[in-house]
Amino acid sequence: MKWLTAPVSTDSEMKWLTAPVSTDSKMKRLTASVSTDSKMKRLTAPVSTDSKMKRLTAPVSTDSEMKWLTAAVSTDSKMKRLTAPVSTDSEMK
Repeated sequence: MKWLTAPVSTDSEMKWLTAPVSTDSKMKRLTASVSTDSKMKRLTAPVSTDSKMKRLTAPVSTDSEMKWLTAAVSTDSKMKRLTAPVSTDSEMK
């Protein structure tokens, strides 16, 4: 599989929503369940992955005024970039 789309819920104000997916180590991209309100334009939410994954996005919380959010990160010496709390192993790039 290259892409997965999954159930979404939104309101008339939303422009983007991604929703829960499940996949295996062959996947290149994962999007996960999100929650947002009518003011938000984009939100990414918790994902889990294995050592094959290249990118991870993780849970954020915000209010209707926010345009951008960054959150606490944790990483190891192998990681290059991380946004928001995730868990990973030394194989992650």
